[in-house]
Formats: sequence, C-alpha cells, structure tokens
Amino acid sequence: MANAKTLVVGGQPLNVIDDTARSNAQTALNNAEYNRQGQIGKYGGQNIATILAGEIGSGSVYDALHKRIAAANFAGLRVGDYIDVPLVSASAVTTQQSARFLLAHIDPYLYCGDNSKGHHIAFVASAPVAVAKSVTGVANDSFLMWNTTNTNQGTADRKCPYPNSNLKAWETAFEA
Repeated sequence: MANAKTLVVGGQPLNVIDDTARSNAQTALNNAEYNRQGQIGKYGGQNIATILAGEIGSGSVYDALHKRIAAANFAGLRVGDYIDVPLVSASAVTTQQSARFLLAHIDPYLYCGDNSKGHHIAFVASAPVAVAKSVTGVANDSFLMWNTTNTNQGTADRKCPYPNSNLKAWETAFEA
C-alpha cells in the first residue's frame, strides 16, 4: 500500500502525515493497554529508569525521579512500576545484588496532618531482602526483627519506634 507523505497544492508541498497526532495516538493506545492490564491484575510494571531515560542525562534515575516528584509531575508513572536498587556491600545482604522496589502509592500522605507532607511516592520491596547472619537483630538466619526488646514504643528521648528499630540501623548502612 502506498504511503503518501506530502501533497503538492498550487506548487506548495504540504505534509500529510501528522507525527504529533500519531505519537499521541500511540501513547493513548499504550495507556489504554496498561489500564486494561491493571484492571485484570496483569500489569507487570515498567522500569522507572526506562520511563525517565530522556530526563536522566548525566545524573541518576534517583535525581530525575526526585525532580519529577518535587514538580508534582507523575506523568507516565503507574502503581506497579519498579526500580531496581543495587545493594551495597555495607548492607550485608547475603546473595542478592539488587532489590526490586515497586511503586506502591503516589502522594498517599500529601494532605494528611496539620502540615502538608509535600509531594511524594512510596515504594515497597517486591520480596523480602535476606541479610547476613552477622547483622544486629537478625532472626531465622536472614531476616531483621523490628527490635530485639519486643516493644514498639521507642524510648523516652525518641518516642517513635522506627528511628530506634533494627531496620533503621540496617538502612543507615546505605547512606554511607
């Protein structure tokens, strides 16, 4: 079948193909398919690094994602999309070299509380991350207990339990 690209009218060539319309139509078709997959529980997610490839430049996927979130630009991101996070040696992970984190929520706490939390997203690990037996608070040879005192109350100085947890202590290794 012939594909007419230009039409000459009065000696002037006119483009017949509207690339913007084609691109928009393809985007709409892709989004409709992702919506269909989500509705039937089959959406496998897309790699966020791929989604943001044009925005990463010389930075990292984390920088591009942070800029997007700060600007409240969640276009193209869907619950179920993922990011593969390399695990550093300080994390004392036994065998895995990276962990897949799934986008779970977009702005879940934006207007909660007395002060707005700002735009944010929440990720969850797609599977438990097994740690080495040598990590403080490890149980069952590879999983962290929240704490070893069987309390979730924190201390008199730090009333919230998370900053005092074994999980927070383990996560601190990633900040180095």
